Amino acid sequence: MPYRKTRNAYFGFTDKYFKGEPIKIFNNGDFDHDLYRDFIYVDDIVEGIEKLLNNPSINENEVPHKVFNIGNNSPEKLKKFIGALEKALSNSLSKEVTFEKIFEPIKQAYVPATYA
Repeated sequence: MPYRKTRNAYFGFTDKYFKGEPIKIFNNGDFDHDLYRDFIYVDDIVEGIEKLLNNPSINENEVPHKVFNIGNNSPEKLKKFIGALEKALSNSLSKEVTFEKIFEPIKQAYVPATYA
């Protein structure tokens, strides 16, 4: 399978807005049964890694490597995310921003909710 570059929704949707292109939403427009997505702020992850690196295990009976989930665990409805992004862009640009939306069926590989 060839490598496919992906973008996160913040920048992908924003880029499409400035190019005058619609965004694709894979929920058939059914916001009552919307997709839930967990969004991660990269600086928070970096801060979490730095804190973990600076606190190594000191108990010699512990395994020196552990797995930590330093992401979010509260996914948001896609509709809420899109609305928040439209509002943030509207405030930043001092004009109303509304994405042109194309609703498509959910893709086979998509899951109803993601958690970091």
